[in-house]
Amino acid sequence: VLLRAYYKAIGPLEIKLVKGGAFLEVMDHAIARGASAAQYKSPK
Repeated sequence: VLLRAYYKAIGPLEIKLVKGGAFLEVMDHAIARGASAAQYKSPK
C-alpha cells in the first residue's frame, strides 16, 4: 500500500452520483446469480 503512494500509482478520487435504489438493484442482481445477501451492506 505504501509503495503505491510512493510511486504515485493512486489515481484521483472519483465521486459518482447514482439513482435512488441502484444499490438494491445491484444486490438483487448478485443474489439472483447466487451471491450471499450477507455480502452487501446498504449505504447510509
